[in-house]
Amino acid sequence: MILTVDIGNTTVRLCGLEWQNVGGYEVRYLAKTDTPRASDAGEWFETVRELLKKEEGLLDRVEGAVLCSVVPDLTEP
Repeated sequence: MILTVDIGNTTVRLCGLEWQNVGGYEVRYLAKTDTPRASDAGEWFETVRELLKKEEGLLDRVEGAVLCSVVPDLTEP
């Protein structure tokens, strides 16, 4: 699964895409939350981790990630 992360000014969106032999990638996971206001890397990590933990076994299936961000303070963490 490829995890995509879109960090916007007001929301963070996560999408898990899994390759299907027929038809290409299929959306397997979608989540959205408010963008964390703290630039603390630990808080940012916990926000994303809590979203991903809601779907059992999701983290074990992630093989790569793509990041898109318009919030420079959250891009690095």
